[in-house]
Amino acid sequence: MKKIEDITVTFIWGGKEATAFANVIYKTHRVDIGPQGHREHYMADVPYDMDLEKVEVMIDGKVVKDDENLREFASQLLLEEADYQLCEAA
Repeated sequence: MKKIEDITVTFIWGGKEATAFANVIYKTHRVDIGPQGHREHYMADVPYDMDLEKVEVMIDGKVVKDDENLREFASQLLLEEADYQLCEAA
């Protein structure tokens, strides 16, 4: 298992700026992405099965723990940001 630490996203929730933080843990598997150039095959580590740990959501500098809709929305954004960072690194 691999880990990306300190993923951060900022978004608007209820007219206020919210910031979410988390670490992302994920697995990878090796995939042959096909021949490139003179029949050389390139292998890539493709991420899958991403999970969040230590999710924290803040609005106006205060940690919000009781709004399940906010936490779910923030979790989706954090996973999308982690996926984006992994694609950029590849």
